[in-house]
Amino acid sequence: MKIFKIGILSVGLFLIITSFTRGYLGAERIHSFSEAEQGSLLVKTDQGYFQQLPLLDTQVELNVSGMIARATVKQFFQNQGQEFIEATYVFPLPEDSAVDHLTMTIGERHIVGKIKEKSEAKRIYIQAKKSGKKTALLEQKRANIFKTNVANIAPGEMVQITIEYQQLVHFESGVFSLRFPTAITPRYQPATILPEDSTVENSVTIDVNLDAGLPLKLIESPYHNITQQKKAQGQYQLSLKDYQISNKDFELRWQAESSNSPRVALFKETVNSQGAEDESAEYVLLMVTPPQATGFTPLPREMTFVIDQSGSMQGASMEQAILALQQALKKLSPEDKFNIIAFNHQMHSLFKGPVKASAYNLSRAHRYVGSLEAEGGTEMLPALKEVLSEQVSQGYIRQIIFLTDGAVSNEQELFSVIHRDLRSARLFTIGIGSAPNSYFMSKAAQFGRGSFTYIGKPTEVAEKMSALFEKLEKPVMKNVKVDWPTQVEQFPSLVPDLYLGEPLMLRVKAEQFSGEVQISGEQGSILWQASVPLGQNNRQQTFNKTTSSGIPVLWARAKISELMDQQLRASDKEAIRQQITDLALDHHLVSRYTSLVAVESKVSRPDFKNLKSRQLASHSPAANASQTFGYPATALGWKQQLLTGIMLLLLSLFLWQRHPRKRDPSVI
Repeated sequence: MKIFKIGILSVGLFLIITSFTRGYLGAERIHSFSEAEQGSLLVKTDQGYFQQLPLLDTQVELNVSGMIARATVKQFFQNQGQEFIEATYVFPLPEDSAVDHLTMTIGERHIVGKIKEKSEAKRIYIQAKKSGKKTALLEQKRANIFKTNVANIAPGEMVQITIEYQQLVHFESGVFSLRFPTAITPRYQPATILPEDSTVENSVTIDVNLDAGLPLKLIESPYHNITQQKKAQGQYQLSLKDYQISNKDFELRWQAESSNSPRVALFKETVNSQGAEDESAEYVLLMVTPPQATGFTPLPREMTFVIDQSGSMQGASMEQAILALQQALKKLSPEDKFNIIAFNHQMHSLFKGPVKASAYNLSRAHRYVGSLEAEGGTEMLPALKEVLSEQVSQGYIRQIIFLTDGAVSNEQELFSVIHRDLRSARLFTIGIGSAPNSYFMSKAAQFGRGSFTYIGKPTEVAEKMSALFEKLEKPVMKNVKVDWPTQVEQFPSLVPDLYLGEPLMLRVKAEQFSGEVQISGEQGSILWQASVPLGQNNRQQTFNKTTSSGIPVLWARAKISELMDQQLRASDKEAIRQQITDLALDHHLVSRYTSLVAVESKVSRPDFKNLKSRQLASHSPAANASQTFGYPATALGWKQQLLTGIMLLLLSLFLWQRHPRKRDPSVI
């Protein structure tokens, strides 16, 4: 009995210790670049893992002028060791960012990066690294994930990497907004357990110079404390207040005075030719917000809610998802039908198919949603295939609501399924948590002809879900047509349906613009039309092709995005790859096939000195229970292992109480 009790006790303690070790010790190591979560320096160990060290600082400056934002991101690397090092930093940027500048600064020396085809840039970087020269390489790993390599940093030396990008300000329902991601939700790869969280705290400072061009009644940052100072001519200077850890995305919102809320905005820029083969071109950014139709009868809806209950959703993310889904259930009318599909590494459907939104069915749904817990992997594909395979009922509008943090790595496979199987349905995504995968969420909504809603904290649930359902209840602006008076290249080339409060945003290139552009669309049975004079210009700028900026960069970024979408279903993928490469090189943009590389002319590291490689990862999102305690965000089975260990420990203690060791009377 004694040996049996000791055996149970040993097994229990082993399971408890290893369950903690899987999270705690694993939190200090990362296996590959794709597993990065946010800024921390890692040194490669003999076992092939990366040991974390801190990144010094990240400084961000956002300059907003009208609808265009220009960002400067400074990353500071310091070698605190005794050897020359190579540092690698994986970090997020907005999914629509057009990255076009890289500068490496060492002391007073500034080395400006050059755009090259990706393999050529890599070759230049490796050659410079081997020769002992300081060199930096900026690559795009995913649409919203970038990687910086800096080689030959001397002991005690500090290197500053400056990255510049451009993006379009988001506008919807009268509110302007701008997001800067600071954390990466760890991606789940099917049949793979991704890494645990880092405990490194890296700081970020963000300064915003806001020139909205309109009188403003509201400026706020919902997830950070900010200071604001009004400057001359209606401009504002905004900054993060106090010390900030870069573990949740920064968002800034501003709203114009009601009477000044724009219905039409047109910006035009001209590029002058610089060579015999080049021609001058004009670029237009057009925003039109259609009025909303009144006096219509909404059709009944068939809504399927798909909720992510995987491990990456643990903590506040799952709480927000449950609150959002319960709020959505309250918005259903008796004429509607609904169903709920929950998924992690498995999938479960509440009903066999959509059912009437009766009091009984809604009661079952509320109980079911309240019982959901976040654990396991993120196998989104089976759930997506299941919901898209359902047949829509006659006389109903089919709407799919997807609630997730988007912590997946197989985005392209998911996009292909949406594009192939959507049919008449509409897919709406709700991003949950402090740093969701906004690239996946927005692109899935685009392919699904729906819209993307972001919920960053529980207090936003009621407001955001009410706004979403108001959008779903209103008629969509369909068959939107845009007729230009001249030959143009317009993106998006196919104008999407517009939902309540959504503007039509077009980036257009032509040799020269004149006359008017005609826009029309259908809201239910109502035909809407508008014309915009192309001479009407909120802002006009002329610049040389060698100083590409503003609307031309946004146009090129939009064209690259559309070409990438076409590549998903194209037979000749290489031809599209070449188009993307040529376009990115022409506009000095980092893309999947082009990179920025900077090389210092002089040698920093002598041949006899070794070079040590160190990786920088990214912070995990805030308020995630699994990450806070260091457990794998998408790991399978650690809870069961911990529970089993505790039960065996309690059993051994019980047996010890039931069968205490008899006292030897010979021992005094």
